[in-house]
Amino acid sequence: QFAASSTYTIFNRGELSQSSSQVASIATASLIFGCSANDHESLRPRAVAALDALLAAYCRVCDKERAEMQSNETSKDVEIDLSTVSNPWAEVNLTKNDEAASKAARSKLEGLSRSLLPLLWSAARSNQPKASRLAAARWASDLVKPIDRANACHILCFLAGDVDPTASSVAKEGLGISEALKDGNIVGQPSPSENVLPDFHELVTVLFESKDKTHRNATKLTSSWVPMYEDFSPRGQGATLRLGLMCLLGDLYGGGDDAVEVYVSAICSTILPFKSHRGAALGREF
Repeated sequence: QFAASSTYTIFNRGELSQSSSQVASIATASLIFGCSANDHESLRPRAVAALDALLAAYCRVCDKERAEMQSNETSKDVEIDLSTVSNPWAEVNLTKNDEAASKAARSKLEGLSRSLLPLLWSAARSNQPKASRLAAARWASDLVKPIDRANACHILCFLAGDVDPTASSVAKEGLGISEALKDGNIVGQPSPSENVLPDFHELVTVLFESKDKTHRNATKLTSSWVPMYEDFSPRGQGATLRLGLMCLLGDLYGGGDDAVEVYVSAICSTILPFKSHRGAALGREF
């Protein structure tokens, strides 16, 4: 009921939001994430439950925005027979209004994602309680990924190497990586749908190339702590390499070329016996 309210006060600690650059404020989310990190251990389950409820409210609002965008884009694609309408110019104006509304909705969703990224990176730090890291994995997977796949997968790849098995499992599930994979079946799992995989070039840029401050400013990330691939744990690096391989095959072959899958599996299976001592854990994950 609160999420359905057009004022969205639930997201702004009960106050009316003055921001027009994003779908909803993150003031409440910041407060509860802080509680999950700093509250006494006995009180953290309440903070986790509150974060789950707030996540569901955000997802509902974002789903509503995306539905309206899809409706506007669908109406734009419908051909109108101008000879059958009383005022053709009115129909043209309606189409322009639909395009403007879709653009504004998309911009607000992207603004919400940019605001949440520093908060989620802060919650994903290894020195944060496991409840905070688990919440970061859930929020990145369920809320940020549909808006910004590359940056959401960046967080999920890092958390895939988390020492807490629950947080790691949630992150891997968000990436579309099966837990049942073994060394002998590296890329043999069903590929996720194309619409959940980030673009390969964007993923590589975010995870491997964006080491300098210039790129982070360009992507409007304000978090002072954004680990790169070389900072990940071996398990996180293994998850990253596997996701990158899936994205590469998806970009090149649509994810459906069995011959390429078999060939890459053979290459990886050949490399694994020669893994170095340092790369043992990485080899098992990849």
